[in-house]
Amino acid sequence: GVSVLSGSMPPEHFYIAELHGLVDELVVEDDPECDWQDSFRSSRTSNDARQLLLLVMDGRLRRQIGRKVTDCGGNALLAYQTQFDMEDNFIIARGIGTAVTLDRVSEREQRERDLDRERQNESRQCLE
Repeated sequence: GVSVLSGSMPPEHFYIAELHGLVDELVVEDDPECDWQDSFRSSRTSNDARQLLLLVMDGRLRRQIGRKVTDCGGNALLAYQTQFDMEDNFIIARGIGTAVTLDRVSEREQRERDLDRERQNESRQCLE
């Protein structure tokens, strides 16, 4: 599967092995609150229908954008953002992120990185 991350940096103990580029996707559905049957439904029922549709659209958007990530050879999506727009009688969901291949840092490499960070922190403290 594809890891979908909202942050722009890889998680701890991982590094970006390959950067594949920007991926985006768009999903459009009819707004259930603009349906002619809306006059017969209570506002709560109409709002529940819209909330359920937003949830379904978000899931579909993540699956479609995840498929694009795997098609380009990636295993993760960094800096993922979702936007919903209500336009006329439609709901538009847009997803965007950066497709990458993440690899796990070995324990030895992690120790070296930790030591480098400690040295950088010590040198910064000396300068202050």
